[in-house]
Amino acid sequence: MNIVSAIDPADLNERTDAIAVLDPGRSIYERLVRGFWTEGIKVYRAGPGPARRSGTPLLVMVLDGDPDWAKIATACATQPTLLIATDPSTEDVLRAIDLDARGYLPATISDRALVDAIRGIRAGEVAFSRAALGAWLRRQAGAQSGGANARLTPRQRQVVALIARGACDKEIASALGIATATAQKHVAHLLARLGAPNRAAAVALTTGLPQALTTRSP
Repeated sequence: MNIVSAIDPADLNERTDAIAVLDPGRSIYERLVRGFWTEGIKVYRAGPGPARRSGTPLLVMVLDGDPDWAKIATACATQPTLLIATDPSTEDVLRAIDLDARGYLPATISDRALVDAIRGIRAGEVAFSRAALGAWLRRQAGAQSGGANARLTPRQRQVVALIARGACDKEIASALGIATATAQKHVAHLLARLGAPNRAAAVALTTGLPQALTTRSP
């Protein structure tokens, strides 16, 4: 039996459980048809325009060559979208996360892993590698810390660097050659400038490190 057969989107209604696939070739489309045909989920080839039926829970876009980010942005804004790249890159996956895509996977992913990833997305999960999510979080933290550091004076940046190493007021004063009372004033001023409730929060804002990692060990 040939299970890879064309489905006319016009035959689908709002209650149809379906996955739309925008694939310049047929490889991913055919793999998904085979992967979901026993589950009663209709897999059909979507047109190049925006979704025309609100009942489509997921759009799978295959990126072959240079991605059309304008089209991808429109898709991500109108329906849950999974991107599958024939030539994946870190830069592209970070951009996909920025656009609120539900996942970004290499086209070389196994059939089972692909189907499992889509099941997860349909259940409310995302399909990004840990490495990709880690890179995105580090980039966000870097942008945040850069903005916070720009608001500090050179002396305040020295103070927060010492706090990050676990220095107390007396140690800050000794390192900078100033009185302890002066060091305390610098700390108070930098907390006020950053709007930070405590020293750990100030370090987190300026370095991107979680507060739990900036507190001094007992």
